[in-house]
Amino acid sequence: MANSVGLPVKTVVLVSLLIAAGAQAQTAAPDPGSSAGIPARGETAPGPAGPVKPLLYGVIYGERGWIAYIEDPTTKSTAGYRVGDTVAGQTIEAIEEERVVLKGPEGELEIRLSDEKPGAPKRPR
Repeated sequence: MANSVGLPVKTVVLVSLLIAAGAQAQTAAPDPGSSAGIPARGETAPGPAGPVKPLLYGVIYGERGWIAYIEDPTTKSTAGYRVGDTVAGQTIEAIEEERVVLKGPEGELEIRLSDEKPGAPKRPR
């Protein structure tokens, strides 16, 4: 069974669920009464981390080619991108079933569906 775009319904549902899960993980905030994220007495807060890479939530292939559903770490929004589009200051060079290759000022970066996502349960190995 296919939808009006010609994509299998299972693919569309899977991508929709992945996008919803990504959005939910973004909005989850610690309990205001908890001390999560606050360093204990005598400890220092961690310094700024290196650049955060985009997160790949889904990949589909349709009539117009590959689309990758990527969360931009600067805006915390998830959207569909094609080869040649820019996300987080990097250009999408290639989209494949399990990975996306980005190219930016620091060189090439590969993001994979299997990369860990914040708020997602740990996958058994």
